[in-house]
Amino acid sequence: MNKELMRKYGFGREVDLVEKNKCPLCKKDINLEDFKDDLSKREFEISGMCQKCQDDIFKDEDEEETIKCPVCGADKDPNGFCKTCNDWKMD
Repeated sequence: MNKELMRKYGFGREVDLVEKNKCPLCKKDINLEDFKDDLSKREFEISGMCQKCQDDIFKDEDEEETIKCPVCGADKDPNGFCKTCNDWKMD
């Protein structure tokens, strides 16, 4: 990361956070053990983002989110039906 260039274009606060070992997006402390692979570590070196923020930013658009059943905690199907307890709510 070119710190001088980043500061010049208005990202001084983000540079300061990265220098303090904090994610520039969520501002949480960076723990190097949290990175799941070398690509994530490389992205951290470029952007300073923690693993969670990287996951949020680079989320696969085709990946369906799992909906948890509020009654039993099992995964619901895409229609909101829980096959474990037969709950239909979309919570």
